[in-house]
Amino acid sequence: MKNGNKLTGWIIIFFMFFALPLQLNAQHDLTLYNFSPVPQRIYENPAFIPEQKVYVGLPLLSGIRSSFANPFSYHRVLSRTEDDSLNFEADAMIKSFLKNPRIRLNETIDILSVGTQIAQGKFFLNFGVRQRFTAETYIPAELLDLVIYGNTAPQLFGKVVNISPSVNATLFDEYSVSFSGRAMENKLTFGVNVKYLSGRINVSSKKTKMELYTDSKDYKMFLRSDLEINSSGMDQIDKYFSQPVTNLVFPKNHGFGIDLGATYLINEKIRVNAAVLDLGFIKWKTNTLKWISHNPGSEVQYSGMNLHDFVKAFDDPGGFGKEVLDSVSNLVKIDSVYGGKYITYLPTRFNIGGVYTLDPHNCLSIVYDGISCAHHLSSAFGLSYTYTLKNFLGLTASYNIFNRQYWNFGGGINLKAGPIQLFIISDNVPGLIIWKSTNNASIYFGINISIYQKS
Repeated sequence: MKNGNKLTGWIIIFFMFFALPLQLNAQHDLTLYNFSPVPQRIYENPAFIPEQKVYVGLPLLSGIRSSFANPFSYHRVLSRTEDDSLNFEADAMIKSFLKNPRIRLNETIDILSVGTQIAQGKFFLNFGVRQRFTAETYIPAELLDLVIYGNTAPQLFGKVVNISPSVNATLFDEYSVSFSGRAMENKLTFGVNVKYLSGRINVSSKKTKMELYTDSKDYKMFLRSDLEINSSGMDQIDKYFSQPVTNLVFPKNHGFGIDLGATYLINEKIRVNAAVLDLGFIKWKTNTLKWISHNPGSEVQYSGMNLHDFVKAFDDPGGFGKEVLDSVSNLVKIDSVYGGKYITYLPTRFNIGGVYTLDPHNCLSIVYDGISCAHHLSSAFGLSYTYTLKNFLGLTASYNIFNRQYWNFGGGINLKAGPIQLFIISDNVPGLIIWKSTNNASIYFGINISIYQKS
């Protein structure tokens, strides 16, 4: 057992490697869920049997998803002064995290995707290899108060607050085989997707308690910590590509998962559907490292600031916050424990939806999507309209609610020329254009070779 790094470095690691990168992506895939021309939506519900007789996703180009969702927008926390310099709006950022302290991410690259009908179209078999990154970061606004304003901030002074961030982030490979079929004279479709998971990198917070109290009389500061964070591969990132090829392909962190789905035709116009995705786990055993409080639950005391330093805080609140953090790091000891094994579970998703068919070319759809991660449920809701013209053209427009945002307008297009199929989808198209004024945007595109039944 070794004494770990100081708390200051600990917090910096959280912000630099997990908070800031997570601004790049977060997704619910609401528009994709009901866009029937795209065969990759079978990953959103294994009962969604593709329209194609055979499809092959071009390696590394069959599906690339990227999106972001923050508690704040660029223009909310950065403003321009009269001399055209940037001004950081600290209060605006803190207020944003008070309303929504969580940042989520699901990023996927489809390395290979192949599907085919069998038994004269009664069943569908699909194979997939994907690399995925899933994450949830929780950043308490009180931590931002401490970093920016110090422990004498009104939100902290004389109160017991938990300033510990948490993170659950996993990079892994997914090898899947799905089987879908029709029953009850095509009224019912069902599907199951079985997955082998190969973990690459993980950081997961098991215990996140760092209570801070500053006495309003004598400015003494008291801390109680109970931290436990597991990781795999984090201390080897700089040597990642120097590993043996076998470890790069299969990192020896094994896991398994399953997706289940079903649809049911109520009448000629209405079909309902439901799915549960990512019921699974990964067991980590390679290059593992645990950070844990040296004396969990014990209280340590810091004498606080003298009057001169306290007055100086109003002239340089940022420097004051750094001084407080440096002092805190000298008090709280974190041990590093190498080796060992632990298990993490995938964020589980739930989809419930319905489709109303107006005619062979037009339909309306609705879907609820929930993501359960770290005992917290993130909900999203989408409405969409889809137009299809044979197998050549598909258009969709959607209205989506997620990330506490109520004005997300999505869309998608599917084009086919010969066997080549190109699609591009977004849950918030305006966010791609005016990204500085939004706190979320997304894009998903891919190229397939698609072959349909002869009509």
